[in-house]
Amino acid sequence: MRTFIGAILLSGLCALSTTAFAADLAVGGVFGSNMVLQQQRPARIHGVSAAGDEVTVAFAGQRKTATADAKGTWKLELDAMPASAEGRTLTVTSKAGGKPVELKNVLVGEVWVCSGQSNMGGAMSSLKPVFPADFTEAFPNIRYCSVPLRGAYQPKEDLAPLTWRDCAISNIDYCSAPSFYFGRELYRRLNVPIGLIVSSNGGTAVECWLPKAAFNVDDETRGVLAKWESQLDAVPNSRETYDDRFVKFMQDCQDAADILSDLHRSFDRVPQTDVAVEQLKVADRLMAQLQPVAAYRAAVMAEQVAVPATYDIPAPGGRLAPYWVTVRVADA
Repeated sequence: MRTFIGAILLSGLCALSTTAFAADLAVGGVFGSNMVLQQQRPARIHGVSAAGDEVTVAFAGQRKTATADAKGTWKLELDAMPASAEGRTLTVTSKAGGKPVELKNVLVGEVWVCSGQSNMGGAMSSLKPVFPADFTEAFPNIRYCSVPLRGAYQPKEDLAPLTWRDCAISNIDYCSAPSFYFGRELYRRLNVPIGLIVSSNGGTAVECWLPKAAFNVDDETRGVLAKWESQLDAVPNSRETYDDRFVKFMQDCQDAADILSDLHRSFDRVPQTDVAVEQLKVADRLMAQLQPVAAYRAAVMAEQVAVPATYDIPAPGGRLAPYWVTVRVADA
């Protein structure tokens, strides 16, 4: 398997892993129907089953067997194979009697990981108005899948099942644009099936794509690692702070919603001046933008210019007594 444009495989893919409970027969999430296996190299297949179970993988005339370890993990290698555009079925069976796994329409060719930032993740659909001709030809032997956007502090041992698609005209829209053009060029030059694993995350720094060992090169990179680890140490406290702020935010939203509801009922009963109506609209817009404290302040101002101004609308922490004392000025 290879990397594209010098980008390094996301740590979450470093341990392409299984997607089932340990007692169930399953293959790793990166394997699926319509996938492409790398040509001219042993193909590593792995998965889970019951501990001690004997698992057999059959594909292209080969049968390989492995035994699941104490954790239920198994792995094996198929012998290197030449490129083939023939769609064949890869079958996984279990001696313990687990339900067989069948991956259909599997090809053998070139497999590349396409990783990076938002430019790598940009979908072909955004280019349709500019390059409509690129959406008129199907490439059934170019296959792609996209890794879900999911962060982690450490390399993951699990990976949600990926969906492999061919580049039929109806599927081109959803493919990463740089990956599609790269894969198409490869296909035209090599005339072998192409598999593209798209793993991108907009705005990520290059450090996010490096294995931990890569930082032990010099003092500068070790400093980056030390800073990261210090931030990790603070995560539990950061989480507590986040939870507290979220509770406060939700309470502010409820307070703002309450005053807005009261004002709308009051304004429906009593005709209001244009100034009051416009001020209430401002409060509504701020609430729609999830700015509850600002929305509350604007609602209080609308109440002050309303007819009549009653000063009896509930405020955070008590009754409105006057508003500039009770309304919080700090943002949520």
